[in-house]
Amino acid sequence: MDESNKRDQIKIIKSDTTLTEKEKSIKIQQLMSNNYINKIQSESNTSNTCSHYQKKCFKFKFSCCDIIDPCKRCHIERGLCKLENIKVLEITCIECGMTQKPNLHNECESCGIKFANSYCAQCQIWTQKQITHCIECGICRIGTKETLFHCIDCGICFNKLDLVEQTQIHQCIGKKYTYGICVICAESTFTSQSESIHLPCNHFIHRECFDKYIEQNKYNCPHCKKSICDMTSQWNFIRSKIKLHPIPNDMISIEQFDIVDTQFGKFIVNSIEIINGIKLFNGKFINWFRDKNQTICVSGTLNNSMVKKNIYKQIHCNDCIKKSTSLFHFYGLECNNCGSFNTQE
Repeated sequence: MDESNKRDQIKIIKSDTTLTEKEKSIKIQQLMSNNYINKIQSESNTSNTCSHYQKKCFKFKFSCCDIIDPCKRCHIERGLCKLENIKVLEITCIECGMTQKPNLHNECESCGIKFANSYCAQCQIWTQKQITHCIECGICRIGTKETLFHCIDCGICFNKLDLVEQTQIHQCIGKKYTYGICVICAESTFTSQSESIHLPCNHFIHRECFDKYIEQNKYNCPHCKKSICDMTSQWNFIRSKIKLHPIPNDMISIEQFDIVDTQFGKFIVNSIEIINGIKLFNGKFINWFRDKNQTICVSGTLNNSMVKKNIYKQIHCNDCIKKSTSLFHFYGLECNNCGSFNTQE
């Protein structure tokens, strides 16, 4: 039905005095839905590929409706049918074009080609990836029985070799994270067909999202900002760069709330003013000792000659969740508690 005919049908429905407003709305909605389904049907009949699986079968016919799609996930994502008990009734071989029922042999009944490397009769998935059906999860997972295990306490499958830590030690996180989402794409990690990684911070991320994320030189969790892997070697590299490239004094500009070195100890700058061409720093000394057992707050005003060029910043560490004072450098600010450079002012 073209747009002109559709508008004429809508006008007829609206002018029908025998219908209530609610009945008119229902009929118009049905008209629009049927037009949409017919459009989908004409498009899907010519499609033989999808973004979900690589396989040698297409034109899937389902138990719920007459719409033809390249795979079961394509059909479910349309959102037109109920998810319960959707079955693939017929598939078509790409090589010879024969339409047939799915079989356990994962082969075409006519030409004998193998539709895919892996096939799950329960989920009705054909894919080139190696998959294993987990009875406890109720869905297929990427991997083999040898590389996967299901943790009853967590309620989800994990790789026996953790992809981030490269260790075989599994730490249970409980079921509160099982039905979480990928911290990058926000897709469910439990039902997702993509492989997921359990981060040290107890969040999840798809392996594909993880690879793309670190390619951008990002190494902290987008959700909680903790480091997503062991960064010890990187922190040591930054320390060596800071040691080799100290900041020249004339490149440092003292700003309000900076902490600087003086001959009397560390001094926090609360305000800056210029009087008769002389820059003055107003503030207070940190940990000014009256004696060994008592500290007092001493305020003062210092000029440029009394202030050393070392500048300190008050920082928050994303890894140990503690605050500290760090010597400023363009390469990074080191946490005095855990040595991490995953910090912010």
